[in-house]
Amino acid sequence: MTVTKSNGFRAPYKSSTFRDIANQQTGRNGVLSIDGEVVQSGASVIIPAFSVIQQGLIYYKSTPTTIAVATMPPPYLLTVSAPSPGRTDDLQFRYSKGPNDTTDMQVPLASFDGAEWRHVPLASIDGIIEDRLTENVETGRVGPYTGLKTSIVGAEYITSPGTLIDKFGERQQFNENITFPVVEGDPDFKRVDRIYYRRSTDSQLRVGARRFGLGGTYAASPSVVHSNNFVSTATITHQKVLISSDNKAHILSTSAGSIYYTQASSDRQSIITPTVVD
Repeated sequence: MTVTKSNGFRAPYKSSTFRDIANQQTGRNGVLSIDGEVVQSGASVIIPAFSVIQQGLIYYKSTPTTIAVATMPPPYLLTVSAPSPGRTDDLQFRYSKGPNDTTDMQVPLASFDGAEWRHVPLASIDGIIEDRLTENVETGRVGPYTGLKTSIVGAEYITSPGTLIDKFGERQQFNENITFPVVEGDPDFKRVDRIYYRRSTDSQLRVGARRFGLGGTYAASPSVVHSNNFVSTATITHQKVLISSDNKAHILSTSAGSIYYTQASSDRQSIITPTVVD
């Protein structure tokens, strides 16, 4: 038989990279290779051996094929389609005026402009993956795509399994719950903690692992603080309070061109580090 169709893969092809490439092929069309030029001889068109991907089905025709010249005026496309994934030589060759006149089941092989036949650009696995990444970004899928819900259970944050798409369109699957300890709240200031997805250091294109980020504390008002007993009796502007994982307060302030730093205990009842003026 001159037609070979690949509609599945056997073990040991079990790696996540291979499965990802196989999944990316689903729904894709294109010419993978063609062993020469499409030529016209009299009333016939001769198509060399070729391999294509049609909606994820890969098939290869190992011998040349001869069909009749199109009856429509040029320019036009020559397409091929396999009606079924069965291992039979049931390939169908058709002519169409352009891409808008083809269906998802037709793969363009070549085009004729009235003077010569031209190949269409070849598809590639790299191109297929790049198309999918671009599609994820352009359709607004960046961010948590499925799952990844965080809840507080007892003294822990628990984030569920799910799928994340980063700003480059890369998809990462997290298959297990991950937990982080809940840090005691600040008695004086509000705080926003975050669970984020840090990239690995080996590649900027990797999504990375889930991490817990302890939020800095803040107060809605006032923007100018007077007589702060942790710093000085001067008028203080641009104050910032940071809370460490042990709930100690690190207070940074400015006044009259000086920078003040003070460290307060977790219960805010005592000063651990006296005020330092720079």
